[in-house]
Amino acid sequence: MLRITARNLFYQALTSFKQAYDNYRDDQAHFRTLTQSPGVLEVSTEQIVIHLLPRTQYGGRLRQAVQQTLASLNAQGLVHPCWSGRRLKFRLGQRAELGVKMNVPTG
Repeated sequence: MLRITARNLFYQALTSFKQAYDNYRDDQAHFRTLTQSPGVLEVSTEQIVIHLLPRTQYGGRLRQAVQQTLASLNAQGLVHPCWSGRRLKFRLGQRAELGVKMNVPTG
């Protein structure tokens, strides 16, 4: 059941991406690469921001299509089912934005 749900969600989002990108030759490959991208979670009390960090650089029309698709996902008001109803927000991140901070206990 989980696999069917995941597949259906993928194809719902893919439909939005296909309309924004309008290139039926490679749209599914680009979208699948985006969905398999590594990312970083920014968790707060109200929302979880998912910073997607794709391995490729998106430029021009493809970048606009990705951002438009993520905006339409965010407009749906998706909520994480297990983390106290926190809203999910997707964004296209960049590796240059990352900073690492460690809290090392003393003692």
